[in-house]
Amino acid sequence: MRIIVLLKVVPSNVASPRPARTGDRITGKFGPRVMNESDEYALEHAVALSETLGGEVTILSAGGKSSEKVLAKGMAKGAAKAVRVGANPPDPGLTAMLLAAAARKIGYDLILTGVESADVMASRVGISTAEKLGIPFVYSVREIKHGESENTLLVSKELGGGITQMVEIKLPALLCVQACSIPLSLVSVTRLLHARNQPVKVLTPKELGIDETTTGTKVKVLSVFHPEKNRAKIIDGTPAVVSARVISLIEEAL
Repeated sequence: MRIIVLLKVVPSNVASPRPARTGDRITGKFGPRVMNESDEYALEHAVALSETLGGEVTILSAGGKSSEKVLAKGMAKGAAKAVRVGANPPDPGLTAMLLAAAARKIGYDLILTGVESADVMASRVGISTAEKLGIPFVYSVREIKHGESENTLLVSKELGGGITQMVEIKLPALLCVQACSIPLSLVSVTRLLHARNQPVKVLTPKELGIDETTTGTKVKVLSVFHPEKNRAKIIDGTPAVVSARVISLIEEAL
């Protein structure tokens, strides 16, 4: 089975965030680059599936060369290959376009990724990538098993409120994995150092047939601000007085 894991490299923290001059992203003082949390859980599922069902795992990411140290951690965790799209798109839609084109070029039976990235938290890339590839997807996945029919998987997904749903999906497909779905594995220093010596294949947007300058982004950051604090009003009195005052406040707000 050919499994691709869409993995994003994100800053561990951001200080003094503000809109960039380009108006398409947030800038600031960024901490060390790390593997996006839910993508790391997707990688753990991918490695486990490859060991159970056979096949190999390829990490696919979009970003600059500095992200390759984090991709090495993914290979140390069990991925056979790492591919980087040499671009840093600010728009999740453009990111999905690049990753979908790269996935077609690599070839796949199954694509795994996290539910969202820790920096943008748009929850769009996984679903948009599936849409651009024309394949089915399942969101908020917690467990993945071999399906009862050929070329299928049984997937447990979270519906909210502690309720889960088991669905059977036919391959090829894309699964968006929930964080904390399985325990994370530890990476030894020896394996990490070995992985850092492994090559990372780089694909350019031009090689994928995508011109970023003409595709452009539809995202513009207008402002960055702290949310306003909610101010609670305490209403004293009998139930009749309190209920009348509450109704009055609601009417004023409308």
